[in-house]
Amino acid sequence: MIIAVIHVDWDSLSRSRIVQVGQQDSILKMVSPEVLLSDVTEGFAELGPVELTWSKGECSEYPLVQPIAEVHAAKLAQDFIYVRHSLSRHYLSEREHQLPLGIARTKEVLKAFGFDGRNYSAYSMKSIDGAHWLDVPQSTRDWVDANFPKNARVHYAVAAVGWSSAWHVDCRHFRLHGFRVHVPLSTSAHYEFRVGPVTKNFELKPGFAYFVNVAVSHRAHNPENEERVSILLQLMSDSPIRSRVLIGQ
Repeated sequence: MIIAVIHVDWDSLSRSRIVQVGQQDSILKMVSPEVLLSDVTEGFAELGPVELTWSKGECSEYPLVQPIAEVHAAKLAQDFIYVRHSLSRHYLSEREHQLPLGIARTKEVLKAFGFDGRNYSAYSMKSIDGAHWLDVPQSTRDWVDANFPKNARVHYAVAAVGWSSAWHVDCRHFRLHGFRVHVPLSTSAHYEFRVGPVTKNFELKPGFAYFVNVAVSHRAHNPENEERVSILLQLMSDSPIRSRVLIGQ
């Protein structure tokens, strides 16, 4: 068993990709799987060090998609409808001090990849430091707290009918930004992954929280006839994923 807490040496990390993207004349030129989207948009600021309890945090150690927890999706979808208009849609601007490209340039990058704030919107569910819940119903809070570490970054994401992202890779490993979990609430989430010459398709049906391997080239889209409401989490520990991945459920 591997037990480690990764502390990032910020001074030794190369920021060359971020500088290159920031200096491009046209943002469309950098819509490429070679761009690490999480590194570019989020930089190197995170809620804390990533805790690795059984792996080295390499993408090859994890499946593409894996259900890791059950959820009463219909109930949590109703929770979102109840508070939707009271939640902040300023997910990026609230984190402006953490964005290496600044708010305007970051929005341009995200828009080029399909995350434009109109067909795809994010609603904050916790304070910036992840310590406090915002105006989120208690039943949703209880489910998240019962299944995931308290310092998880968590927000609602709403994708319009027909929305699609560009192909991209968020990161090369999970030792900095942690682990992505997607919880579809209102309808299925659809992902495609490129593994060598093969494209693999996944439908993530409501009823489970899914680990998603965003260190592999992928895109998401919404072919359903209604908007897709989801909860997205970024986990700073691999412990909630461990048992499901190891036993292959």
